[in-house]
Amino acid sequence: MTSKKDGIESNGNVQELLDKLRQTEPELCSELESYINELAEEHNQLIREKERAEESDTMKSSFFANMSHDIRIQLNSIIGFSDLLADRDLTQTEREEFIEMINKNCQELVTLIDNIIDISKIEIGQFYLKKEPCLLGDLMNDIIDTYRRAHRLGDYDELSLQFDFPSKYADLKISTDISRFKQVCTTLIGNSLKYTQKGYVRFGVSRAWGKTIEFYAQDTGMGIPESELHTIFTSYSKYAGDYNETGLGLSICKSIVEMLGGKIHLVSIFGKGSTFYFTHPLECEVPEEFKNQREVKSLFDWKSRKMVIVNNVEQDKRFLKHVLANTGIEFIWFKTGAEALEYFEAGNVADIVLIEMSSSNLDATRRIHRASPVPIIALSADSKSDEDRIQVRRSGCVELIAKPLLPSTLLMTIDKILK
Repeated sequence: MTSKKDGIESNGNVQELLDKLRQTEPELCSELESYINELAEEHNQLIREKERAEESDTMKSSFFANMSHDIRIQLNSIIGFSDLLADRDLTQTEREEFIEMINKNCQELVTLIDNIIDISKIEIGQFYLKKEPCLLGDLMNDIIDTYRRAHRLGDYDELSLQFDFPSKYADLKISTDISRFKQVCTTLIGNSLKYTQKGYVRFGVSRAWGKTIEFYAQDTGMGIPESELHTIFTSYSKYAGDYNETGLGLSICKSIVEMLGGKIHLVSIFGKGSTFYFTHPLECEVPEEFKNQREVKSLFDWKSRKMVIVNNVEQDKRFLKHVLANTGIEFIWFKTGAEALEYFEAGNVADIVLIEMSSSNLDATRRIHRASPVPIIALSADSKSDEDRIQVRRSGCVELIAKPLLPSTLLMTIDKILK
C-alpha cells in the first residue's frame, strides 16, 4: 500500500494534487496552499537560524584561539622582559625600553581581560550603565589630557594626534556613564593609532543639532575593505579581530553607544582611511549658532560632481543630506521620477542619479536611461529577490541598494561608480 508520504515525493507532485483540488474544493485548496507556504517559510527560517548558529560557533572558536594566542604573546613579553631586567649589564636606555614594553603589554592584557568580561556581560544581559550629569568640556578635557600625558608617538615620525573640540561646546550638559563614554573614545582613538603609520589621527566633535551631538574619530590609516564593513561591529568577526585584537572592542563600543541613546557608524576607504561617527543625547537643545560647526574632512571628495536625487520621503531626505554633507557633491532634489525626467530631457546633465524605486519611478528610470548616459542607483525597501534586481537593472540602473541603508554602503557605491 502506498502511503501519503510515498505519494508526495516532490514539489511537482504536490502542485499536481493542488491543481486537482483547486477544481473541486477551491476554498480548501487556498487554505492548504497558505498552510504549505507557512511551513516552507518556517523550514527556511530554521535553516537560516541553523546557519547563523554554525557561523557563530565557528567565530567563537576562532575567537578563543585568537584570545589564547594574544594572552600568551603578552605574557611572554611581560615575563621575558622582566627576566632581562635582572641583567646587570643593561644600559639605562635598555632598562627604560624594557620597562616600557612590560607596561605596554600589561595594559593590553588588562584591556583584553576587561573586554572579555564586558562582552560576556552583554551577552547574558548583565551589562549596566551608571549615568551622571557632567559638562562636555570637562569630559573631553579629561580624554585629551590622558593622551597628552601618557601617549607617545615616538615610533611614528609622520603621524600626528589631533583633537578637534571647539570651546563653544564646553558648557553643554550630558548625562552619561563617564567611564564607559571614555572607553568608547579611547577604543576608537587607540584603534586609529594602531593602524595608522603616517598622516593623522583626529578625534573631536563633528556637529550638533537639536538635543544630539556627534563625535568622530578619523584616521589616514589602512582602512577597511568594503566587503567587511558590515561585520566590523560584530563580536568575534574575523576582520574586527584583524582591526582590533580579538574583535571585541568595536562590538562593545556599539553596545555602549546604543545603551547611552546614540548610534555609531563607519565610513572607510580601504588603503586610505576610516572615520567612525557616534552620537550622544544632550540635556538641552543646541543653540542655533552652534550648528555651524566646521566640516570634518571627508574621505570622499566629489566637489566637482553633481547628483540628482529622486525621493519624496522627508526622513530619507534628512538622512541623505547628512550622509553626503561632507563630500562636496552638489545635489538636486526631485520628488518624482517624472520631474527628474523633465530635467534630463531639457538637456541638463549630472554625474549620477539616486532614485527611490517604485512602480511609477520604474518607467521614469527607463526613460531617463534612454535620455542620458548618467549612471543610476536605485534605492528600494522591497528588493528581496534576484527577480527584483533583474527588473531594476533592465530599467537602466547600474546598482540597487536595499534598505535599511548603511551610510558606508551608500558612499562606497557612489565612489565606485563615480570613479
